[in-house]
Amino acid sequence: MENWSESEQRVLSLIEIAEGYTRIEYYLCCFKRIRNVRVKSSHAGEN
Repeated sequence: MENWSESEQRVLSLIEIAEGYTRIEYYLCCFKRIRNVRVKSSHAGEN
């Protein structure tokens, strides 16, 4: 790590941040999908 330039470290940190965001979005998408499935199944039970 010591011999890395600042720009390389900056790029790496940006990649880590981007991966963190995509992971959060992925979890949010999964959560929304699960909620939608639950809502649909509950509506189907009412009818």
